[in-house]
Amino acid sequence: MNEIEKTFKSMRNIAIVGLSPDENKPSHKVAKFLQEQGFKIYPIYPEEDKILGRKVYRSLNEIADSIDTVVMFRKGEFAEILIKDVILKKAKNFWLQLGIKNENAKKISKQNGINFVQDHCIMIEFQNFKKEKKMVDLNKIIQAKRTISGFIAETSCDLAPKLSEIYGAKIYLKKENLQTTGAYKIRGAFNKIAHLSEDDKKRGVVAASAGNHAQGVAISAKHFGVKATIVMPEATPLLKVAGTKSLGAEVILKGDNFDEAYAYALKYTKEHDKIFVHPFDDEFVQAGQGTIALEMLESVPDLDYVVLPVGGGGLISGVASYIKQVNPECKVIAVGAKGAPAMHDSFLAKKTINSKSVRTIADGIAVRDASEITLKIILETVDEFVQVDDNEIANAILYLLEQQKIIVEGAGAAGVAALMNRKFKFEKGKKIGIIISGGNIDVQMLNIIIEKGLRKSKRKMTVNVTLVDKPGALLGLTEAIQKANANIVKIDYDRFSTNIEYGDAVITITLETKGEKHQEEVRKSLLDEGYKFNEIM
Repeated sequence: MNEIEKTFKSMRNIAIVGLSPDENKPSHKVAKFLQEQGFKIYPIYPEEDKILGRKVYRSLNEIADSIDTVVMFRKGEFAEILIKDVILKKAKNFWLQLGIKNENAKKISKQNGINFVQDHCIMIEFQNFKKEKKMVDLNKIIQAKRTISGFIAETSCDLAPKLSEIYGAKIYLKKENLQTTGAYKIRGAFNKIAHLSEDDKKRGVVAASAGNHAQGVAISAKHFGVKATIVMPEATPLLKVAGTKSLGAEVILKGDNFDEAYAYALKYTKEHDKIFVHPFDDEFVQAGQGTIALEMLESVPDLDYVVLPVGGGGLISGVASYIKQVNPECKVIAVGAKGAPAMHDSFLAKKTINSKSVRTIADGIAVRDASEITLKIILETVDEFVQVDDNEIANAILYLLEQQKIIVEGAGAAGVAALMNRKFKFEKGKKIGIIISGGNIDVQMLNIIIEKGLRKSKRKMTVNVTLVDKPGALLGLTEAIQKANANIVKIDYDRFSTNIEYGDAVITITLETKGEKHQEEVRKSLLDEGYKFNEIM
């Protein structure tokens, strides 16, 4: 990254030395341009009280606010005097306009860690920089926030004390699982439909989704009186299908995965002359998702890391775009599912690489094909891209359920899974924001995760014991279990199995235990009483 890029990525408050009140002067035109781009300018000029509606200061030292960039419109030799004030002000950038040079000021700037640019017009360079930028425009995200306010919930970004203590950092959870419809997708969907023309609204909208985008489009369309048709993969959890229908949308089940459903949705849109609401390749959708970052930085302005899941890239395109324009020092950590590696592999290769197949419990990020549009934004804004597998995701879901008392779907748990498995490095005491993207998990899947989690953590065990089938035999077995203080939660008595001797019975007992040590006590108690057994994993 060159000095010009570094300047633009950290530039917010700009002191302009030598800003003329004359509208025809270059300094005035440049300052006006920067102001129009959303930057806060601080004019420095000895003979005026106000320029461009802003208070005029006599020197840099008079400004009480923090200044990150100083732009100079004076003769080159003045730079050696001004650099002293730049250092005292702790500005990050010192810019000498086109035609102005001072090599000694450059040397001093470098010695003090200040980005130094000379003999360049900041207006022209910024225009070129904006042309090259792929990220979502900051103003569009701010506008999206105004558009969706009053309809979506502004979810909390809360400190998680237990996670913070365990990992030696301040961990904040942005709980989009508590969002209307149970996921963040409603933000982008509502913003997109809100910006449709009246003619387009009359035509109706179509979307392809595994669930969360579907519900976001459905409820948003209903709000605007727009007919919505949602194409969902045939394996979509019943909870999400029913939820979408209940919001007034027509649901078509088509394809084995999102990409097949997506292909059919495009075909259906064309055949029926409707408007397609893309789940991620749309700037209005991306801007809507970016409002999450706006809320996070309003709540915790000095976040050091933001960690979030990535499938198609709509969420991270909006979130990372906002972060890198408002707080560029904050690192963005993308988290993908190992069973859906397209975007992760594309990030590493810096070109789109599609997956042959997709298999993950994180259905919200189970995208087979990488998007060229979102990949460009990701390459520009994401600092690190990591992966988590299904076991890691499942453990995170169970942890959040037990310790945080929140229900989270697979994609929503991906960020916490990355933290728990230390997929990215961070210094002690850093502030880490993790986006819990959704909570719409299928009940059956949640049950499986809980059951497997209990067994993995040694809080459940199942044993097979063969007994002589006579009165009192079972009592002796239960007494042996009682001695170990284990709780019986399920018991099956089978005397008809072809795998046992005549007169025997197989007892299958599921026990509630308190960890590995407790299970060892159970095993010892059974052996001490003369019982032979097999464990069922």
